[in-house]
Amino acid sequence: MSTHEPGYAGPGCDTIYFPSLSEFEQEADVLDDELYGPATEWARKKIGSLQTRLEKLERRHYMLRNNSSRSKIPNYSSRLIIQLANEVFGYDGWSSQILSSEIIASGYDESRKKFGLRYRVTIKIILKDGTSSTAVGVGKALSMSKHFCYNKSKKEAIWSGIKSAIMKFDLVLQSHEEREKGKAATLIS
Repeated sequence: MSTHEPGYAGPGCDTIYFPSLSEFEQEADVLDDELYGPATEWARKKIGSLQTRLEKLERRHYMLRNNSSRSKIPNYSSRLIIQLANEVFGYDGWSSQILSSEIIASGYDESRKKFGLRYRVTIKIILKDGTSSTAVGVGKALSMSKHFCYNKSKKEAIWSGIKSAIMKFDLVLQSHEEREKGKAATLIS
């Protein structure tokens, strides 16, 4: 270990006080696997079912908010989206993977005596047949403690990424259908 590395304790001392955070974070390249579309008929049916349920929720949201001055764009909770995914794909029918994570911005607000942090995570949702969707989630936090701020922003980013990736499965299905139409048009001509 050189004297310039984080955690170097001094000559003749084997103690490392603070290892580099990069040792704990795994990063992988974000691949565009979702460009290939659903792997099986099962995935097409399940993604279609998920879309139907989301559209029902959206219609209900618009009916409830029709005469209201509130936002017309529904913002579903992550818990609701994950519950729908569990109902549609099954509890063992999907999994999530963190591809990358990073701190976007951090700072200390002297006037309020609070730490602020913005965190970005890239999440990949994989169905049991191999169909996948990738999305980015961003979380932010403002807290008295740097530790709480870091944990809160990271959790928020992960939940946001999972929610976005699940909701992006409709784009996977649409791109697959467009590709199939393109192949059919090429075969006809």
